[in-house]
Amino acid sequence: GEDTRDNFTSHLYSALSRQNIQTFIESLVNAIEASDISVIVFSEGYASSRWCLDELVKILECKK
Repeated sequence: GEDTRDNFTSHLYSALSRQNIQTFIESLVNAIEASDISVIVFSEGYASSRWCLDELVKILECKK
């Protein structure tokens, strides 16, 4: 989300990209469905974001 995009999330994204690990910052349903793993970054406002919670539900549904 906005509160982590310019610090922790951007550093994690950069580190994974340097290791040639395909990453997605913006949610894409197809990306969630095709992913073998998901890394969820919980921030202070995470639970207040409907968009984040919808993504989390999709991730959990795909991992069943």
